[in-house]
Amino acid sequence: MFSQRGYRMLAAIIGIVAMPTAVALVWYYITQDPTMRPLGISKAALQQYESGPPLEIVAHVSWDPLTDAQLIEPFTNALRGAFEAKGVPVRVELLATPGQATTVVYDIGVSHLGPYPKFQAVNGVVAAVEAYRMNVPFGTDTP
Repeated sequence: MFSQRGYRMLAAIIGIVAMPTAVALVWYYITQDPTMRPLGISKAALQQYESGPPLEIVAHVSWDPLTDAQLIEPFTNALRGAFEAKGVPVRVELLATPGQATTVVYDIGVSHLGPYPKFQAVNGVVAAVEAYRMNVPFGTDTP
């Protein structure tokens, strides 16, 4: 069937395919970093790995209850969805400000970004996620 050369070639192919997983598993056992565990990343493991006080993004939405009453819920849901798509937790706080346009200010620890008008809030999401990732190592930001 197979010659000696065929078995060696098959073993080499299997070794090449399995090598990245084996290296990642060895690295996981050495560092206990759950982001390196092949096919085993879980939110619980990432939360346990996370150290220090939890950092969060707080989006302060100032809105006019007279003009934006029907739009505020879809807007805040879209804002939460934008952060969820980036894999970052966010807490949205609403502040009624009659007579003023809707704006969003993002607080990340001691950093404040904004105010952003509602049509440019997505620019603030990108900036807030980048500021958050400067303080929280990638892969450890679970809600």
